Amino acid sequence: MPNFWLGILANIDDLGGEQAMIELSRLLRLLHQDEEGQGLVEYLLILALVAFACTAGMNVLAQGLNTAFSEVGSLVDAYIT
Repeated sequence: MPNFWLGILANIDDLGGEQAMIELSRLLRLLHQDEEGQGLVEYLLILALVAFACTAGMNVLAQGLNTAFSEVGSLVDAYIT
């Protein structure tokens, strides 16, 4: 289906003035009616949400690991000295 849209865009380049605007408005109507990419957009939004949650979770995990290693380092230091 993407080749279809590329073909329309190539035709718009060859047109001039008012005819190009008519063709562009027709293209926009077709894009508005075409729901084929809707699922892809929804999956991308979910992926972005999951990536954001992972980033926030890793920040909390990093803080916990930093605290744990600091405590272990303090214990090791206490045994050495």
